[in-house]
Amino acid sequence: AQSLMPFLLNGACPLDEYCHIFPGITLEFFKIDILILSPRGIFVICLPDRHLEKESRQMASEMKKLWQRCHMIRMMLEKGYSRNIMPIPLVAQSGSRAFDYNGVTVVPPEQVSEYISQYDSELEGDMVKSFAAFLAQRYLR
Repeated sequence: AQSLMPFLLNGACPLDEYCHIFPGITLEFFKIDILILSPRGIFVICLPDRHLEKESRQMASEMKKLWQRCHMIRMMLEKGYSRNIMPIPLVAQSGSRAFDYNGVTVVPPEQVSEYISQYDSELEGDMVKSFAAFLAQRYLR
């Protein structure tokens, strides 16, 4: 997660009170490599330990885990804020071109900022800030 931080801080998430980056956070039993909360959207980023081939079993397994994490966050938002917001899953993988796989975009780390900056989900800043405070209080002790 630390190796991706310079790319994230370079335009993907404006450094203001409404942008929150959680590297290496564990929500319940789910470890998330990087979670970004911002008015642009909620991004769940996977940093695979090894290169994932597009049609491999390992890729399918990682995508399943990534979607599980997204659905868990969606349920948290629905329960706490009565909002049905699906986080955007993303895999940051070196040595590959950008491609989509089962609804997940795989991009090189240096393109993460550009990819995130394309989104504008128009989430309310106060809701993002409140959810970030909840996550910090409950999971970052």
